[in-house]
Amino acid sequence: MHLSLSEDALTKRKIAGRLGVEGAYCRKLVARLEKEGWITRNSSPHDRRCNMVLLGRRAQRVIAAD
Repeated sequence: MHLSLSEDALTKRKIAGRLGVEGAYCRKLVARLEKEGWITRNSSPHDRRCNMVLLGRRAQRVIAAD
């Protein structure tokens, strides 16, 4: 939901902050969501140390259906 409402991609740190969870939990959550096709991760153009999390095709189809 946070990704769909955000104007830009979010880092895992920003997602964790919005959800109020620790980074370790967020890493596991992001990995699982990526494996299931809900999100994708791309390298940040501004900081090579972090990845930007974007909605995956599966999530885009669900949002478009509503």
